[in-house]
Amino acid sequence: METFSQNSNTEYEERAIATEDWGAVLFRMDNGVHGVFYVSQVSAGRKCHLNFEIDGSQASLYWNQEQADLLWTGYRDRDNSLSMRNPLLMDPAARHYNKHAAGNPEAGTAPV
Repeated sequence: METFSQNSNTEYEERAIATEDWGAVLFRMDNGVHGVFYVSQVSAGRKCHLNFEIDGSQASLYWNQEQADLLWTGYRDRDNSLSMRNPLLMDPAARHYNKHAAGNPEAGTAPV
C-alpha cells in the first residue's frame, strides 16, 4: 500500500537533469507476446547492471551481466533453480557461442 501513497512531508531538492536518464519501451510481438524494456542511468549503486527478466504464466527467467554464468529460473509449481553455464549440456547450436569451459567466465567475449 505504501508504494502507491504520497507523502508530502518528504524533504527533497529539485535539480535539473540534462541527460536522458530513464526510459521504457512497451512492445507486442507478432505472436501476441507483450513486453517492456527499461533503461536507467540513475539507479543508485549500480555501475554496469545489465539484466534481463522474462516472465511467463508458469515460469520466469532472470540473467544478470555481473554474474553472467548464472541463470535463475522461477516456477509456479516447483522449486526455483539456479543454473551455471555449462557448454557440455547446451544444444550444439548454442554451444558455438561459448569460448570457455564451465566455471571459466566468458567476460563478454564473442566467438571469432
